[in-house]
Amino acid sequence: MKTRTPMSSLILAVNFLSLLFVSGVAAGPWTETQVKRGAAVFQHHHVSLVTNNFVPTAATVNRQITCTLARGEYEPVQIAVRALATGGIKNIRLAVDSDFDVRIFRRLDGKAQNLLRSYSNPVPGWIQNACLDESDVISGIGKDANDFFWLTVHAGPGIKAGVHHGKLRLSADREQGGESIAIERDIEFKVHPFSLHRPRISYFPFYYCTWNDNGPPPFARNETWVKRIYRDMVEHGSTSVTFYGFPHGGSVDLSKSLPPPSNAYTSTLIPAAVKAGLL
Repeated sequence: MKTRTPMSSLILAVNFLSLLFVSGVAAGPWTETQVKRGAAVFQHHHVSLVTNNFVPTAATVNRQITCTLARGEYEPVQIAVRALATGGIKNIRLAVDSDFDVRIFRRLDGKAQNLLRSYSNPVPGWIQNACLDESDVISGIGKDANDFFWLTVHAGPGIKAGVHHGKLRLSADREQGGESIAIERDIEFKVHPFSLHRPRISYFPFYYCTWNDNGPPPFARNETWVKRIYRDMVEHGSTSVTFYGFPHGGSVDLSKSLPPPSNAYTSTLIPAAVKAGLL
């Protein structure tokens, strides 16, 4: 005697198997190619850092990577990397092929954090959380997790107005199996046919660490750190700076002699601010 299977049950079983197959190949917004490759690269808005468990829409994943800026301007681009391979990915490297000046950053990893804490003048943990490390390498990303590269793009004086094209090249290794992953994405730079005028107002809301009556934190009271902070401020849109005590205290006695004796302001801070474009 033959057993007959109701048609409704058969259709239900086929649909269930199809669902299992599809979800195993391209779960969520990821394409079959991305899942097989083991990683995906997408642009995330620079107003907020991409979180570890953020899941973008399919449209976001496949959207063209772009950056629009005026001549001479700095603009940020956040490139998120999603690990889709079993066990995650490691040795993630990003390269940018373009005519633009592009600096590549990533979040501070454990090695960098330990180094900053090990100094005789340590960088506090609460400041480290707001810092990026200028590096094109991320050591590893766990399965179904995100990390990011932060690009600072500068349209230098030699860049012509119009649309420019470049390439993002990401390479990585699978945590399991060690197979190499290579991803290439187009990036489009749109440059306006004008340069921004020098602002006629003082704008300096950005200073990446707090200070007290004695000036910046002790670790930042040296010429190298201050110059890097000034450059960072310029790249984030600041047009001027308020000078805080450096390297210890900030008073200059103008009552005894003019010009005043050599001091940190005239020898270090003002020249550094002029060079950076904050004065």
